[in-house]
Amino acid sequence: MSGTIIDMIKVKQKESLKKRLHLYSHVFLPPLGVSNLWLLISILQDGKKVILPDNYEHGIMHSSHLKGFKMSKASELETVRSSFKKIMGPKKKEQQLLQAADIYISLGELQQYCEIMVELNKWEKALCVAPGVSMEYWKNLTERYVNILDANDNDDAVKYCMVTNNTPRICEFYSKREKHYEAMVASHIAFENNLTPSVHIATSNGTCKTNGDVADKDETVIRLYNECNENLSESYLQCNKPVQAACSLLAVDNVNGAACKLIRGNELELAFSLTQCFKVDRHISDIIHQQLSLRCQSLNMCWE
Repeated sequence: MSGTIIDMIKVKQKESLKKRLHLYSHVFLPPLGVSNLWLLISILQDGKKVILPDNYEHGIMHSSHLKGFKMSKASELETVRSSFKKIMGPKKKEQQLLQAADIYISLGELQQYCEIMVELNKWEKALCVAPGVSMEYWKNLTERYVNILDANDNDDAVKYCMVTNNTPRICEFYSKREKHYEAMVASHIAFENNLTPSVHIATSNGTCKTNGDVADKDETVIRLYNECNENLSESYLQCNKPVQAACSLLAVDNVNGAACKLIRGNELELAFSLTQCFKVDRHISDIIHQQLSLRCQSLNMCWE
């Protein structure tokens, strides 16, 4: 026998059995996978002392190296963002980032996957995976997406606010667009869900009694509910619809508020009728009587 390997075997006769067997295998065994096998043997015996070849990742790697090499590959793909690669077309850049994202999710690095999906404007995919990171991260990511949708005047923002139970944001979204009725409905649903199921019964003193206890309920929800109802009523009044303004407040048992809207809309007769059906606050009733008296006086009439 002759050749480079044989010459090396002859020279290294005094080397360890492992090294001689390594050399013999290159002569007597098929070349496919032999180098990979001996490299794994070296890794098992010598551990971190082994110098890994450049083509190591193309063969079968030791399990202790898998994640490190995969993470390194993903990081390399992410360098597509760097300035010296700006000449790369957007499609090629997206493909590389998607490859990086696929590697991250295969390694269980869910947050890195989500952030790349966000960068590529694939929010739905990011939101599907985000709960795997944590519910707090998912809520935070949802809020970020809502901000994007809100800025683009996209009504889908409401859907994502709904799944995170962010009623104040829903009402804000509608109110900014003067959709006061929709804001009122959203606040009403939150108000109902926050309250113990109860039966509303109108009473003669202008209040509403229920069989549910509201004292220990969320004050924020109650305040939001009242604000949205007031905004809806005010929007009717600004459109010269005082009766509808009063109706919107009567619909939520706010008799005093309804009377005030009728006074401001100069619907004094209806406001007076309201005082005959319910007990409204004394100062409101006094205003109604005073205004009616002035009207009758100007018309030389007497109110019956």
